[in-house]
Amino acid sequence: MAYEIPVTQARAELAELINRVVYGGERVVVTRHGKPLVALVSAADLERLESLR
Repeated sequence: MAYEIPVTQARAELAELINRVVYGGERVVVTRHGKPLVALVSAADLERLESLR
């Protein structure tokens, strides 16, 4: 399950979110008006996703 955070809060906490993804292995979903907007994933996760294409 991914950690969800509103875009306004994500702006203020970007460094912490990056640390959660890189060092905590979490995935972060940034939302706007309660709907998913973008996801922060590690570079390793992105490579795995790209290899599926």
